[in-house]
Amino acid sequence: MIKRIFWNLYFLTFLNGFLLATLFYFRMEADYEKELFQAIREDINSKITGRDSEDTIVIKVMHTSHELMTNREPVFEGKPFNGIKAGLLHPTTIDLMTANGACGSFSYVLARLYEGYHFPVRIAQMKAKGQYAAHNIVEVKTRQGWVVVDPLFDVYFKKPDHGLASFADVQADWEN
Repeated sequence: MIKRIFWNLYFLTFLNGFLLATLFYFRMEADYEKELFQAIREDINSKITGRDSEDTIVIKVMHTSHELMTNREPVFEGKPFNGIKAGLLHPTTIDLMTANGACGSFSYVLARLYEGYHFPVRIAQMKAKGQYAAHNIVEVKTRQGWVVVDPLFDVYFKKPDHGLASFADVQADWEN
């Protein structure tokens, strides 16, 4: 009976320690990711002027994200990352550092940067021949509504009035 009580206490102590260490690890990872993206935002902020429109800011953030990811992609291309962090947890820092997920990685990183500027974002998956998974892009909500940007190819679309275009705008003018 006493052995069982000590075993239960030992197990509970171990379990509490493990849970505390896990919480500490996740907090440390979250702080690291937050600091990395803050540093990138500071670089982008140095390129933004008081005269820049909301559309211009959206474009500058996308350009910086594309440049950052494009420079990393060749270094890590074709190299597998299968550890617990990359395979199971897959934080955005993995995409930021490796660009290993192509359009998905580019989209996740850009979405995270837009969130730092308090833009609502969503990642859209495009169809080809009726099948999803053809390509991922980012939609960002501005005062004008949802607009489409493609961080992998560093592309944005404009309406005839020169504002950024939504999916509906692009689809309506696809033939041109």
